[in-house]
Amino acid sequence: MKLFHCTGCENPVFFDSFSCVACARSLGYIPSRAEMVAYQDAPPAGFLVCANAEKGGCNWLVNETDGSPYCFSCRLSSMVPDLSDEANLERWRRLEAAKRYFLYGVFHLGLPIVSRIQDPENGLAFELLADWSDDPKDSIMTGHSNGLITIDVAEADGSEREARRNAFCEPIRTLLGHYRHESGHYYWKQLVEKKGQVDQARAMFGDERDDYQQALKTYYANGPAPNWQEQFISAYASSHPHEDFAESWAHYLHIADSLETAISHGLARIDGSDADMPFDEMIKIWIPLTVSVNALNRAMGQPDLYPFVLTDPVINKLRFIHDLIRQP
Repeated sequence: MKLFHCTGCENPVFFDSFSCVACARSLGYIPSRAEMVAYQDAPPAGFLVCANAEKGGCNWLVNETDGSPYCFSCRLSSMVPDLSDEANLERWRRLEAAKRYFLYGVFHLGLPIVSRIQDPENGLAFELLADWSDDPKDSIMTGHSNGLITIDVAEADGSEREARRNAFCEPIRTLLGHYRHESGHYYWKQLVEKKGQVDQARAMFGDERDDYQQALKTYYANGPAPNWQEQFISAYASSHPHEDFAESWAHYLHIADSLETAISHGLARIDGSDADMPFDEMIKIWIPLTVSVNALNRAMGQPDLYPFVLTDPVINKLRFIHDLIRQP
């Protein structure tokens, strides 16, 4: 995430800001420009305030030519929970905010997004759903199917998310992480398959044609593969090649966006644009940066920000994703 400035007075502003604390102008984000614009009474010519601004806390602007009162991010949500429930309303707001952060990173990397409107069969869409039944078999499962990403809105409750993190023995569990992980399944088709990289991906992650459901049953029954830390970024990545790719994909997005943030705030220096940074330079900066930030967190009595070890096999998987994204 880059450091934004108010276009009215140049005061630093945040990605989710609605107004500038220095000049009191209203702020709106234009995703096509990756720009936060300031205005007095009405948005810039050709743009509208998103219809979810007040209720959903969305500060993205809508291009009038889109023919919709909702911004691009909000339009991607094909289903939302019952918003008459105050608890669901707050969960939805948090999930939508995390989605906007996810989309910022995707746009910054120049990744394609084909919506469900463009491709009803495999286009990207999000279902943000709440459990409606006490029967466990009807529980909402966060996951992906042919471009449709479903997220259980209960994940937006910090205590519930922490309980699940502990139950699944995960180092971290975040809403943004869910979007990044599940998008890895979407981009497998968009990039690996469409760019003819399936054989290369199999050589790196394993054969994705292995029975997925059986692999997950085995994983949850027996735990991760022995010595999984040597080959995988997480225990869950060892469950199936598709999950290895999705976990590696999520971590690449973590690294790319965090590095842009660090560079924008003067915590790291590079020659040229972070978007063109060679992979080896990314890793060269990332590892000492996370060691330092982890030490800062410990000094504050907080858990490590990035509690992961990048072994050589993991780095090679991240390199594959880096090259895949940049391949024409």
